Amino acid sequence: QTHFSLDEIFGNTAKEICEKLSQIPLCFHPGDHFQYSLSTDVLGYLLEVATGKTLSQLLQEKLLGPLEMSDTTFKIPEEDLKRVHPLYFLEPGFTITRNMKGYEDTEARGLGKPPVLESGGGGLFSTGEDYLKFMQFLLNEGEYKGRRLMKKKTFKEMTETNQLKGNKTLAESILPGGYPALSGKGWNLIGSIVTDDSISHHGAIGEYGWGGYASTYFQVDPSNGIAFLLLTQVVPSGGLYLRPQLSYAVHNASS
Repeated sequence: QTHFSLDEIFGNTAKEICEKLSQIPLCFHPGDHFQYSLSTDVLGYLLEVATGKTLSQLLQEKLLGPLEMSDTTFKIPEEDLKRVHPLYFLEPGFTITRNMKGYEDTEARGLGKPPVLESGGGGLFSTGEDYLKFMQFLLNEGEYKGRRLMKKKTFKEMTETNQLKGNKTLAESILPGGYPALSGKGWNLIGSIVTDDSISHHGAIGEYGWGGYASTYFQVDPSNGIAFLLLTQVVPSGGLYLRPQLSYAVHNASS
């Protein structure tokens, strides 16, 4: 067997997913290309094995607790379910429909129940206020309120290095087929990173960020001390075309 369908993967624990993945070959050597995968989920499970703790315990101990991110969790408390925002779907013709199929209410979305998978690649619920604390941590290069949570050398290696071999860009490396909108950007261990600002229209050299499934986006510009966040609840990702406009507006206002 050379692949598994998503239906065969989801609904499993992290251990079960890793056992399945161990049976199939890599798509390519690490660093040769970029492809959405379950690699970060594998890393999450490796952390659990190495520490003997669950991923949620580790996140709370090492990140969420120190950053005072009290609204960030894999499982939403019963009393907070009413705070969960609906998810919208962008239909052809730029019509937005509330409650995307399968996400009609908290029960359909499986909210309030412990997740089968505490995913290293996604699945946390959070708020704008909490995420801004995380972005402040990024902007301060691993510090929050004067407390260092990550060695500065480690942080710089994580954020400043393009992981694609030969300093290739995501535009030519994403499989399948490349993605021209990411010209001038490589990939660090946080998201995309601007490697050529004469090509990229999304910021200065060293600026990094990434978008989410519901058209969300964050960006950190270390050289200018700027970080900004876009939160929406509209799928598919990027359908609103707000990300480049926001980046341009922020940099225009700060110049």
